[in-house]
Amino acid sequence: MSAGAEFEAPWYAWTAFVAIVLALLVTDLLLFRGQHIGVRKSLMLTAGYVAAAVVFGLGLAVVADVDTALSFFTGFALEKGLSLDNIFVFVVIFRAFRVPDKERHTVLVWGVLSALLMRGAFIAVGVTLIRNYEWVMLIFGALLVWSGMRLFLRGGLDNARDPKQSRVYRFAERKLNVTRRFHGHRFFVKRDGEIYATPLLTTLVVVEATDLVFAIDSIPAIFSVTQDPFIVFTSNVFALLGLRALYFALHGVIERFRYLKPALSLLLVIIGVKIFTSEFVAVPVWATLAVTFAVIGGGVGLSLTLPRGDAARSRR
Repeated sequence: MSAGAEFEAPWYAWTAFVAIVLALLVTDLLLFRGQHIGVRKSLMLTAGYVAAAVVFGLGLAVVADVDTALSFFTGFALEKGLSLDNIFVFVVIFRAFRVPDKERHTVLVWGVLSALLMRGAFIAVGVTLIRNYEWVMLIFGALLVWSGMRLFLRGGLDNARDPKQSRVYRFAERKLNVTRRFHGHRFFVKRDGEIYATPLLTTLVVVEATDLVFAIDSIPAIFSVTQDPFIVFTSNVFALLGLRALYFALHGVIERFRYLKPALSLLLVIIGVKIFTSEFVAVPVWATLAVTFAVIGGGVGLSLTLPRGDAARSRR
């Protein structure tokens, strides 16, 4: 059931990866901290993150081989595509908690940084389980099929569940003294000698809980492509780093992409089925990459070309 080739990453591959990631983080945090990030600037940032991933992938083709580079690009495309569902959920969360536009940057920065640590832990556990218990991949496959069906039934923004009804938010509200209003970018404030949490902290808690759920979907998906820790981790990191910029680029128009969720749900089901049939049908990495682009591109293209009125009539 192994997927993809193993790449024993040399020290200079890790060094190049860390250097690129640090450069992206420093540029992002220092140049754009506290600024209003418009659509144009967000698209430029997003293009920069994608370009960095492409350069890194081409470097893998040189130091390793084409198959390793294809595994990285496929993992990156999968994670980037699945992260679009994060944008939907972030829009719902920020609207529900009425987070000011200028403070959303703070939540997303901390959310992405903690997500990197969380994904790293998930990947380490996943690799260990797969190497010791090969049948775990079957559980991952079933999980992906279930996640795809759940995503399809969940619907779009109009049917999104109120984040304030979640157990995580209710628990945070019970355990923390939360102020009624925001206090800039601060998560805590001191009043009369007592420490209070701000609504920005409860928003971050809900965002983190949401990413935990997304990790359960995305990590098994990339394991269907490769089980090499270096490729899995690097493709995840490159996809996550651009998530904040992608949010600011799409949050105002994300509702237009009404066919994106069905496309992502279909992709999860396809990947899940691929895991179950891997013993009988060997699917090359390039084919998985092509299917990923086709499904996500189809969802985006259909959303942009089919007006909402035509979509409503087509369901009658």
